[in-house]
Amino acid sequence: ETIGFIKDSFFVRIAVKRVGKVLLMLHGSNFQNWQDNSGKWVRKYTTATLKKTDGMIVLGQNLKSLFTNHYSSNHIHVVPNGADFEFPEKEQKNNKKITILYLSNLLPAKGITDLIDALVMLTSEEDYFKVNVVGQWVDEATKTYCLNLVIKHQLPVDFKGPLYGEEKLKQFANADVFVFPPRAPEGHPLVLVEAMAAGLPIISTDQGAITESVIDGKNGFIVASGKPKEIAEKLEWLMNNPEERKRMGIKSREIYLEKFTRRNMVKNFERVFKTVLLKT
Repeated sequence: ETIGFIKDSFFVRIAVKRVGKVLLMLHGSNFQNWQDNSGKWVRKYTTATLKKTDGMIVLGQNLKSLFTNHYSSNHIHVVPNGADFEFPEKEQKNNKKITILYLSNLLPAKGITDLIDALVMLTSEEDYFKVNVVGQWVDEATKTYCLNLVIKHQLPVDFKGPLYGEEKLKQFANADVFVFPPRAPEGHPLVLVEAMAAGLPIISTDQGAITESVIDGKNGFIVASGKPKEIAEKLEWLMNNPEERKRMGIKSREIYLEKFTRRNMVKNFERVFKTVLLKT
């Protein structure tokens, strides 16, 4: 991160001299952790670089506090992720199985081990649900841990590997519940925007700006990071309450249309750019 910031800082300094007004944008939420674990000279260099710019764009209100030591509040702007999606038609089911979807890199930090641990705790019959896991294994230890549990407990989990484009959208279209319970800092994960656009109830954690998309009890549930038992409890509830599950999915779609379409994102960027350009 330090080397990357130093490289980027040269472009920032050139832009300040040639363009005049420069805005930076943070996509994650690990900035403060990086600063806390950096040496004094890195922190001083970071402060000096940010001081030359006209503000910071973050992905959610919850992330503004990361930069209050560097900018006044009116120089920290919020532009959440937004995108448009065309999902294929939902496939007709021959059974009443609930399809649970996880889509991210297969890392403990992204919550995959917590999900597998939660599945072991479920009391629902295994023929009542199935789990599609989409993503790339990153380390052998995590892969071994998850596969051993799936085999030992005969869990109905299908590891599909990484999927893209139409194949990825098909997974969202055919899911009933989306689970993404990261342990590590996040920004505003685009995968949650996809899940909301697909009209899915979501189980996630309070990392970064996630709680600005997943409203606990409205369009899903927020559970504590690293607590698979809580994931299991919420999955049980969603499986046993089909009408509430449907209601939460509808609410997800409503929140997406209200806040997280591509048009909304563009409007937010326009608002920020106009605000900065009009400042003297």
